[in-house]
Amino acid sequence: MKNIIESVDTDKEQLRTALTMYQEIMRFIDYYNKASLDDQSEARQQNKIDLLESKKGYIIWLDTICETKTKGILILTHIGSEPDDKKNPGTGKLKDTKEPYIRYPCMEHPYDLMEASFSIRRDVMVHELVHILDGIRIKDPTFMKPSSRFIDFPNEADRDYPSYFNDSLERNAFYMEGKDKALKALYRTTLEQRKDIFDSAKSFIEFCIKFFDKMFIKHLSTRSSQSLVKRLSRLYLDIKDDPSLQETNKNIKNLLYFS
Repeated sequence: MKNIIESVDTDKEQLRTALTMYQEIMRFIDYYNKASLDDQSEARQQNKIDLLESKKGYIIWLDTICETKTKGILILTHIGSEPDDKKNPGTGKLKDTKEPYIRYPCMEHPYDLMEASFSIRRDVMVHELVHILDGIRIKDPTFMKPSSRFIDFPNEADRDYPSYFNDSLERNAFYMEGKDKALKALYRTTLEQRKDIFDSAKSFIEFCIKFFDKMFIKHLSTRSSQSLVKRLSRLYLDIKDDPSLQETNKNIKNLLYFS
């Protein structure tokens, strides 16, 4: 099995790409919600968005709205149109074109894109976008879809949570999701609080761990836990002298993390 490359620079670039794509997606949804009927029609003609009648929602082509031109599809669906085992967001590939997609049930009412704009969670979208980005760099179909292999079963007893959370793809996605939440919280602390947080690698890691998915932390193996600590230790060394962390909250420049 291939392993996810884990390094400070790789982690930083992947999270930055996922966050940029997330912001571009949300800006486009906001634009479409406020656009005139003519502008909405033009967006559909440009293959940026279209209705998805089977799921009473929308389909958005990521390469047409994101500067990264990342190939992929975002499918926003009506929750009531999804079967019970498909209520949670997930990724996959279209059977005919093999194009990667994110399916996100986020609307209580059919075709309510305004509701979607409030329901889409940043941490969930970052998680799923990381899966899309990993799929591009790994290019190994047998390596993908840990959820379908381990937990997408109707009976709780059949779900293998330890294998799911310790799969290298899920470990990477949950790490990026948790790292984003921790950094976002970090940039909202006071200078005095940051002095305590950065007192040592141990205090920094203890601060960050609070923002990671609790099920993820619970099911990590000893080896995976050690890997997580190493990644957070490298993150600590990378950012502890970051000038932006020496500024007050009002002057923070790193709005990508802070927003």
